Amino acid sequence: YFCFHTLLLFCFQYSNWRTELSSNLANIKADLIKANNSLNVIGTEYWSGVKNNYSYSTKETWVNNVSTVTIPAGTYAFTLKAAPCAKGQSYDAFTMGITGINSTRTQNTFYMNFGNGFYPTLTSTCIEKVPAGTYGIAFWSSQPRNVNSIELRAIRIK
Repeated sequence: YFCFHTLLLFCFQYSNWRTELSSNLANIKADLIKANNSLNVIGTEYWSGVKNNYSYSTKETWVNNVSTVTIPAGTYAFTLKAAPCAKGQSYDAFTMGITGINSTRTQNTFYMNFGNGFYPTLTSTCIEKVPAGTYGIAFWSSQPRNVNSIELRAIRIK
């Protein structure tokens, strides 16, 4: 009787071992995912994709979030790129910046004294520590113009 009773009690206590093990593994997996997301591996790149045929229809006005990336908090190397149509004028300014970052370091002005109709590729880079959020390219221009090859890259460096 003692042996059978002890065996029955043992079996009853551990009859849910598979469920308990599965639950523990699920918790460990969730903890690993949470840790990975909070670490956000250095070198992770976020890219807006390429946008072509963007029409900047007014002059001397900022437009925001032309192309965007959504990133976790961290320090990033941002690269902004665009190919605006040059107007062939003596003063033909085009400024790119990043929305959502309170810093003039993210802005770069280009003076395009190219012949009319050229699409020079303009690139600007900056390093910024930012909170989690969505960031985008902003434009200001002295002239209405079409813009091609618009993209924003953010590479996590810290």
